Amino acid sequence: MRILYPDGYIEVLPRQTVSLPGGVGLETVATLVEVKPRASLGRAWIAGTIVGAVPLFGVLYWLACDHGDWRAILALQIFVTGVAVLVWLRQRHAFAAVTEQTVLKQSFFLRYTVRRADVATAVIARAWRNGSSESRTELLLKNDADHTIMRFSGTFWSDEDIDAVAEAVGATVVHETTPLSSREFFSRHPGAAYWYEGRPWVAVIGVGVAFAAAFLAVSVIMQAIGAPSAFQL
Repeated sequence: MRILYPDGYIEVLPRQTVSLPGGVGLETVATLVEVKPRASLGRAWIAGTIVGAVPLFGVLYWLACDHGDWRAILALQIFVTGVAVLVWLRQRHAFAAVTEQTVLKQSFFLRYTVRRADVATAVIARAWRNGSSESRTELLLKNDADHTIMRFSGTFWSDEDIDAVAEAVGATVVHETTPLSSREFFSRHPGAAYWYEGRPWVAVIGVGVAFAAAFLAVSVIMQAIGAPSAFQL
């Protein structure tokens, strides 16, 4: 049975056995609840790719027509389109599921699994969005040592999905209704931060690498079609 929401759905499966990869051979489990990330993430990715790519490739094709070689632009466009489609497909295949024994989260690239028996509490908290007056819901699955062993961020999962997972896990659910800043949130909940959160230098390096890669790619393309580039100044 599917319960539909404006931004996704929750799939409640009957108590029947299904086969999932389980290391050596197959592990037979009963899936209680399965949820998908926000559908708006995929739509935003597609819209952003189109908005960014159309004017860029429009200018590049215009320059290529003046210099008579558009094949390099076409090759770059095919590559960029392929990357965009790959990211969209990975987002489509992401999910989270609660089975009789485990809590499973398949992210865009990695799969995380914890045993339900290791979850002592499920904390539903609120955290302020960076640079915004709005807050988001966060689900934190914690062990007996009060350490976060799995997190579901409201950036990727809807509130309905988070409530469904928290209920299906079967642990004590704790609600924290007062929104916290990022610093307060990570200080109160050890282990909750993703690898890139709370590290401003990661964002600085990422922006620098992305800018350098884009500058190099455009310069190489400009040289390939015979147009003036920064390397020729």
